[in-house]
Amino acid sequence: MGAAVATEDLGPVDAWSAASVPADSLATSPGAVASNSPRWHDLVDGSALFQELPVSSWPVGEAIFLVVSHGAFFIAARWFFARLLYRDYEVKEPHIQVLFAATFAASCSMFELLFITLTDTLDPQLRRFAWKVDHWTLIALAYTVLPFCFIWTSVRSVWCCSFRLALVMASSAVPMFWYLVMLSGRLIRLDSLELSADLLMARMGVLGVTVV
Repeated sequence: MGAAVATEDLGPVDAWSAASVPADSLATSPGAVASNSPRWHDLVDGSALFQELPVSSWPVGEAIFLVVSHGAFFIAARWFFARLLYRDYEVKEPHIQVLFAATFAASCSMFELLFITLTDTLDPQLRRFAWKVDHWTLIALAYTVLPFCFIWTSVRSVWCCSFRLALVMASSAVPMFWYLVMLSGRLIRLDSLELSADLLMARMGVLGVTVV
């Protein structure tokens, strides 16, 4: 009724346009239109990491096995770094040892999950969740933590432990490193800006192969 009254005051062209538009679209609010538009976090594959996690259905023994294996890999990496690598490089910073152990543990865990998947010995949903955790841990280390700590440690060792200079240099170098990784992805036609785990790891692999 209100739509019919509103069209009486319009001209012939405007009345035809109003009559051709459905009444449901006229009643659509701007908030509903904005809600239908894609949001930036919808492009990130990691947002689905903690979705569909039937934790209650996971076998307790298998979950404990994965946690213990992660801890064992981490401890073994710390021991290897402290007993063998430390004598050659004399690295005294504790955060470097922790980052080395975390990278080693996540990499070995993914290698372990590969054999577990081939033998089909653990719960598939538990394997999928552990794989996503290890995958995104390596992505966070490769894209953010390791480059930042590398620039941080290098600047502080050269310029006599300047905290502010190291912070500024590391914060400005990480975005440049991201741009370099994005450019390296174009070598294999990776022009998509989607922040999925597979594309992020593929770009990092292309950069590593190119540098080596």
